[in-house]
Amino acid sequence: MTTTTNLITTTRRTTTSPSRFKRLATRLRALEVAQPESIFLSENSKTGFSINTAIPLTCKPTAACQKYCYGLVGRVCMTKALIRQVENVKRFKALERATTPELAEEAFVIARLVTYHQNFLRMFGVGDMQPGSIRFISTLSAMFPALQLWVATRRFDDAAHLPYQENIHVMLGLDATTTAANVAKAKLLMRKRRSRFYAAWVQRDEFEPIPPWVSVVFAEHQMTHRATWTRKNRDSRTCMATVAGGTKHDNACAKCQRCFNTEKRLN
Repeated sequence: MTTTTNLITTTRRTTTSPSRFKRLATRLRALEVAQPESIFLSENSKTGFSINTAIPLTCKPTAACQKYCYGLVGRVCMTKALIRQVENVKRFKALERATTPELAEEAFVIARLVTYHQNFLRMFGVGDMQPGSIRFISTLSAMFPALQLWVATRRFDDAAHLPYQENIHVMLGLDATTTAANVAKAKLLMRKRRSRFYAAWVQRDEFEPIPPWVSVVFAEHQMTHRATWTRKNRDSRTCMATVAGGTKHDNACAKCQRCFNTEKRLN
């Protein structure tokens, strides 16, 4: 493994690559996954609860995302985790045509589990939206207005179908390799749905320019390895849980809340 004082350089050379994305897709095709009866709720030390779906089956990654995505390495790629992600894809597919009472029951079960511990839910810690998950998010937000739904997505056309609700916070994922067409789509969504839809940018280089209309910046990092340049030279919008010497992962999102609290994001 190449070693260097700049962890970003190390990350680019030794962690993920487009071939890893393809290998993950190959692994998924080999899995035998039954139709689940409910959505599986994941949990991690940083975001708390999240609902994850299989990356190759739902994501539209940028060229850079296929290299830096944390969902392509670590425990989230273990077979048991992948099976749960594919199960969620299958469940959301079923929810595309579910009855209103069935959707309501699914939303009630998830909300009861989450709200006992926290007031927010990360949608798509890995993976992205489907028509069925849009229906689920819409139902969940209407039934439980106090539960803040943090929706991370690169599927901007699909994001346009989400309702404009006080408790839905749509994080539009961008980086330096996002196409001009998708940048335009993101900016249009932000203009139409100001404050609830916002841009997040993954910064991969110390001198990479970041657009002024971006609300949150994530410095590229892999698990506990963070770029050393973030200690002294970082954008003020950078998530401190991605900064070298910054916030520890444990309960970081609950303490910050910027990604799912409009007032904190705008101030």
